[in-house]
Amino acid sequence: MPHDNILQNAIPHLATLWGALRTGFMVLGLGLMVWSLCRMAYASRDRGVGRAWAALIVGAIFLNAPAFLDALSQTFLAQNSTQALTYQPPASEGQAYVQFAVFLTAIVGLIGLGRGLWLLKDSGRNQGFMARGLIHIVGGILCVNLVETIRLIAQALGGGLPEAVRAIFG
Repeated sequence: MPHDNILQNAIPHLATLWGALRTGFMVLGLGLMVWSLCRMAYASRDRGVGRAWAALIVGAIFLNAPAFLDALSQTFLAQNSTQALTYQPPASEGQAYVQFAVFLTAIVGLIGLGRGLWLLKDSGRNQGFMARGLIHIVGGILCVNLVETIRLIAQALGGGLPEAVRAIFG
């Protein structure tokens, strides 16, 4: 099928996008840390440093995003986040579609993780941001590790991964 070739050619570019997002998180973290340190240096003018501490901590997490992502992946699903990008579905007619969907979901999960951290930065201003940020972070980790998440749900329901995929997608 011609669509399979298009998807097979797009998958390596998604892996490149993954690396670009992780690098962007590091740059964003460095910027947040510099901003918060400047805000702390001029604390009397800005009336305190309350939000600057949260930005400093979130900036440090953004700066160390790959290790944070791996730590959360190990905590929730006992899998490294880099294993998500090495997923090869079983040989079948829709193999390219499944692999593309898994990679695209991992990219969306990484963006969700970043959004959750960004919401945590502003949690001192609005209490609702803390819960929303944590939900984004957990959802992002589950999306990054989609295959392991489906496998975990399938084991909880008493089946394997192929049976769970067939039950979910028909």
